[in-house]
Amino acid sequence: MRIQQDEPDGPVTGRALFLPGVNYHVRRHGLFWPARTLLDHGWHLTRAEWDAEEWGEDEDVVVRTAVGQLEEAAPAAPRTIVVGKSIGSLALPWAAERELAGIWLTPLLERSPVREALRRVPRSLLVGGTADESWQPDDALRERHEVVEIAGMNHGMFVGPGWRESFAAMAVILTAIDAFLDAQAARPS
Repeated sequence: MRIQQDEPDGPVTGRALFLPGVNYHVRRHGLFWPARTLLDHGWHLTRAEWDAEEWGEDEDVVVRTAVGQLEEAAPAAPRTIVVGKSIGSLALPWAAERELAGIWLTPLLERSPVREALRRVPRSLLVGGTADESWQPDDALRERHEVVEIAGMNHGMFVGPGWRESFAAMAVILTAIDAFLDAQAARPS
C-alpha cells in the first residue's frame, strides 16, 4: 500500500481517510470527483493506493491495517471522516469503534461486519445503485443514514451505456456529498 496526501487550497476543515476499491483508484470517475469535492470543502485527504495483487486472504485485516496507517499518517485536524469505496467499506467497524462518520460509496452491504458497523457509526452518507449486487439497503439503514440510491447504477458507478446517465448520476452524488460535508463542517469539533 502507498499513502498519498492531498492538501486543500485554503484552510483545513478536517481530514478524510480515503480508502479506494481494490482496482478502483482515485483517478477513476467515481472517486476523482468526490475527492475533488472534499478538497474544495477544505478537507485534507490521506489516501491509500493499492493493487489487487497486494491483497492477502483476509481483506478485513488489510483494510483495518490500512486505515490505521492512514490515521497515523494524516496531519492533526479539527475533525475526521472516513471515505470508502467498495472494499474500503470494510473500514466501517474501525470507524464505528472511533465514532467516525463517513462517506461510503458502493459499500459491501451484503457483508455482516459492514451492516453491523452501520448500526453503530454516526450518521453517514451511503451511495449505491440498483444494478449493484452489493447494494442492499434496508429501511433501518435508510432511517439512520443519508442514502443516495441511483437507479441503474452498477458497482463501478456507471449508469447505462453512454456518458449522460453516468454524468447525471455523479451530479446527484456530488450534490449529496456537498450537503454532507457542509453538515460535518457545522458540527462542533
